[in-house]
Amino acid sequence: MAEHLKLKVGATYISRKTGKKIVVTAIEDGRVYFTIEGFNPISPLFLTTEKFIHLVGLDQASH
Repeated sequence: MAEHLKLKVGATYISRKTGKKIVVTAIEDGRVYFTIEGFNPISPLFLTTEKFIHLVGLDQASH
């Protein structure tokens, strides 16, 4: 799956479900750390690379 190559730290994506802006803050150990517009959690948010790609719709770009 080459979609993970499209992910970049500092890049802004849009959530497919909420339409909110998501900014990647770090990518390491198969996890993507990110922030969500208007949401300030106490601990960092992260998903596996595969789940993050699905969240922002990069997996649909090639279909």
